[in-house]
Amino acid sequence: MATAKEKFVLQWELNAVIDACQKAAVALKLKLGASDRHHLVAKEQSLLENKIALPSSVEVKFIGMSEGTGIEIISSNLGFGSGASDKARSDLENFRARIHFELERPMREARQAEEHRVKVELDAAKRQLDEEREAQEREMRTRVIREREEKRMHDKAEKEARQAAQTASAAQSFSDSSRDVAVPTGSRAFGYAQTPDNPTGVGSDASGDIVKSLEKLLKLHQMGALSDDEFREAKRRLLNL
Repeated sequence: MATAKEKFVLQWELNAVIDACQKAAVALKLKLGASDRHHLVAKEQSLLENKIALPSSVEVKFIGMSEGTGIEIISSNLGFGSGASDKARSDLENFRARIHFELERPMREARQAEEHRVKVELDAAKRQLDEEREAQEREMRTRVIREREEKRMHDKAEKEARQAAQTASAAQSFSDSSRDVAVPTGSRAFGYAQTPDNPTGVGSDASGDIVKSLEKLLKLHQMGALSDDEFREAKRRLLNL
């Protein structure tokens, strides 16, 4: 018979170690036999129905201690030679590793749960930051559009105000020029009397005033302050036609 033995101490209480050994046997597809607070026996299920080959087995002995739990694992099979010895050693190491895996499972699952919780919180925080950033960007775009529209309306209002002021100024100039050119008809319209040297009674200064008035009327007409009819009427009154 080939046998492998190993003793070691686990820093867990007895009940936790027994539970881990039972779970290790199930995970390794071993059939549990006798089991109590002192020892546990498990055998390979794959050979239970074989009438010729007897299965390998793993026996675990528990030793209560003030701190932790002492444990002895005995792995055996009915084979002979190095092959059987290697199998016994391999079965022992697999069982020992699985015991540690099962003992650490709660801590591992707790750690995974904590990692998952942290990941969920980080993802939620990231989504919130993304949403806040998108909201800020939307607000910024809206503000830029609103400011552009306000500037456009302001510029339009200023332009309309300037145009209105120009129109009012042109109208006032036209009114003033109309008063200036609304002079009595006749030879004394410009303050000159008929003389032998000037039989028409119109001096050179008066002619210059008429030219200036005509130029002013033409400028007002070109600016749009005077319509065609208003321009013709003012010109007619100026020239006394």
